[in-house]
Amino acid sequence: MTSCPPIALLFALLCGCTHPARAHGPLDEAIAATTAEIAKQPTNAELLTSRAWLHAQHKDWPASHADLDRAAVLAPGSNSVALLRGEIFAMAGDWIKARKELEALISREPQNSAAHGSLGRVLFSVGEFKASAASFGRAAELSAQPDVSTFVSQSQAFERADDPAGALKALDNGIARLGKLVSLVVPAVELEVAAGRFDAAIARIDALLEILPRKETWLVRRAELLEKAGRFDDARISWEKARKEFSALPPTRQSTPQMTTLGARIDAALSPR
Repeated sequence: MTSCPPIALLFALLCGCTHPARAHGPLDEAIAATTAEIAKQPTNAELLTSRAWLHAQHKDWPASHADLDRAAVLAPGSNSVALLRGEIFAMAGDWIKARKELEALISREPQNSAAHGSLGRVLFSVGEFKASAASFGRAAELSAQPDVSTFVSQSQAFERADDPAGALKALDNGIARLGKLVSLVVPAVELEVAAGRFDAAIARIDALLEILPRKETWLVRRAELLEKAGRFDDARISWEKARKEFSALPPTRQSTPQMTTLGARIDAALSPR
């Protein structure tokens, strides 16, 4: 009988929820605790994969793969073991083995979203950007709840493949699935600006401003883009809105170095010329 589920055990240890061992860091402590659990349950493959992951954090690749080898014997054909093995090869920078492991897993289980995502990262690392973008796209398609990083990574792969249209589409797909997240809208704005589509960039900022509680920084960015687009009257209105939002901030917030710089930019823009 398991005294503590492996994942819960790892989470508790790494978050410092157990008694700290002063001579060791949290990883050493987690490895020791997981080893103690394995001693009680030597046939528990999940515990072995948990310890394999911990060894990988320590860059102890032989110990990590030894645990995975044992887990594979206990759970023959386990896709989770294969996935972790591929990811650990990638962590070690062994791209050839990582790719081989992940491609073999995908051939067995083509609907494995995590495997496609991991393969996308490997392909990006070896400079196969078009293939990487395709893998990230497949990962997003197959996931019921894709992570924002999948869309951002796909966009970056398209950019490196010299396909800005694909990069923007990847971000728009993410926005369609996950909503107007800053981490998706910001790179989309920059792609529009890089292409000289200032009105499109401004429209994206306008959509973002509808949901942001703090608007001053984005109003400044909007004003700057309006000026680039030659819309100077609209730009001044945006600068004035930025000043209003900035003035509403608590003095302690206004006085931070970053906000002091922002305030100076607003003042300079609104000063008589």
